[in-house]
Amino acid sequence: MAATAISNIVVPKIFSPYVVERSATLSNILNSGIAQRSPVFDEMAGEKGKLFEMPYFNDLSGADEVLADGTALTINNITAEQETAVKFMRGKAWGATDLASAVAGEDIMASIGDMVAGYWARSVQTTLMNIVDAMFVDNTGELFSTHVNDQAATDITSSMVVDTMQLLGDNASSLTTMIVHSAVYAKLQKDSLITFVRDADNNIMFSTYLGKRLIVDDSCTTSGSGATTEYRSYLFGDGAFAYGVGSIDNATEVDRDTLKGEDILINRQHYILHPRGLKFVGAVAGASPTNAEVAAGADWTQVWEDQNIKMVCLIAGV
Repeated sequence: MAATAISNIVVPKIFSPYVVERSATLSNILNSGIAQRSPVFDEMAGEKGKLFEMPYFNDLSGADEVLADGTALTINNITAEQETAVKFMRGKAWGATDLASAVAGEDIMASIGDMVAGYWARSVQTTLMNIVDAMFVDNTGELFSTHVNDQAATDITSSMVVDTMQLLGDNASSLTTMIVHSAVYAKLQKDSLITFVRDADNNIMFSTYLGKRLIVDDSCTTSGSGATTEYRSYLFGDGAFAYGVGSIDNATEVDRDTLKGEDILINRQHYILHPRGLKFVGAVAGASPTNAEVAAGADWTQVWEDQNIKMVCLIAGV
């Protein structure tokens, strides 16, 4: 009996959207609300080009005026700024041997799709954390002087976290999710400060800290070693990042290497992952930026007011 070919299993028109949706489900960061997907950004990610300008009007400001007969009101200008987002164009190919463990069970395409979706969930999450690093890199990060609470010489406490949230002033309540290194998570557990709640559907149990959803990710930046290690913990509000996935031709293809006698699955994604309130000003050498090209502090410029940028960072020990 002939072996089952990937081309007989994977239907590109079904497989591609399945992978996109499943990736968002598998990523704790993407499904937390930090990165909010919208049709506007989906459409943008499907367009040609690598940089996209997003103009917006600044809030109205200035004191009101007292009305008086014969006195004209002052005409104030409405000013505008713009964010600049960058599009990531990524792809990956797998041979049948890479997917062999998935070729079993009742729904083989879904099994392979889950493997591919898991890969993209980790990949997109890595890109997001690279951008976060750029925001808060020591001294050169665009948000380092305004959105960082540096307590590197002291172990993390709940008071430090509250002080970090307060960097946003009266918008502190907009912060909903905290991402920490596993070592920080262990410290919070020892302090008996973590609680566990179920989601709205009463299905999934997740941890919270000071009312914020808690995500553990060891890609959180650390420095130093041993007892003097410094850990960066991040707090975000819903929609801190804009997220969009473009509909592109040939997002999924199946090929065959006749010399090796191996089927090949190719999957591509075009997506936008943009920190709201900032403008990308870095250089992109190729058709699409690498993670390194978005991870430098000089790559980003702030365009929104401090309190409207829903991300802050705490540097502390454990």
